[in-house]
Formats: sequence, C-alpha cells, structure tokens
Amino acid sequence: MSIDAWRLWIVPMDPNLDKREFYRRVGTCLRTHEQIDLDISDIQMMSASHRGIKGLSEMFRIDGLSSVHLSNDMLDGFFLSDGIVLRMAVKQTSVAA
Repeated sequence: MSIDAWRLWIVPMDPNLDKREFYRRVGTCLRTHEQIDLDISDIQMMSASHRGIKGLSEMFRIDGLSSVHLSNDMLDGFFLSDGIVLRMAVKQTSVAA
C-alpha cells in the first residue's frame, strides 16, 4: 500500500450484517451512483470492536451530523496518520437483487 493510499471505513449499524451482503449493497450503490468516483476496493467494512474504531468512540462523542479531522493520533494502540470521521444519517432503501 502506498503512502497516499486511503480507505473508506464503514461501520454498519447491524453488527451481524454478513460481509458478502455488505459488499453486495455497496457495489449496488456504486453502480447506481456512477458519478461517485469510488471503487469497491477503497471501502472496508469495519467492526465496532476494531481497535481504531473503539479508540475513536472513546476519544470523541459526536452528536448530530458532523465531522472531525485527525492527524497522527494513537487510538487504543492503533496509529492513524490522517483521517476524517463523518457521522452521517444514511437512509436505507430496499435494493432489488
């Protein structure tokens, strides 16, 4: 992975969501919104129990829709060189298979 590589981490609201189902939904969304310049390989399904995610939840409390910028932070033993945390309300719609 190069120094300028990045990932979009998504923590699903349903912790029991199957990874295949998650990536199927993401792929459907990306195909539906082709104007979004994202590749499915840029996106990672993250567990709320991941050290970095746990560290973020302990470091910040974000109410409402907001964002936080991080730089050179240690999160529960996980180093994050640079990041942006977005708390978003995402409307879930049913997607035809």
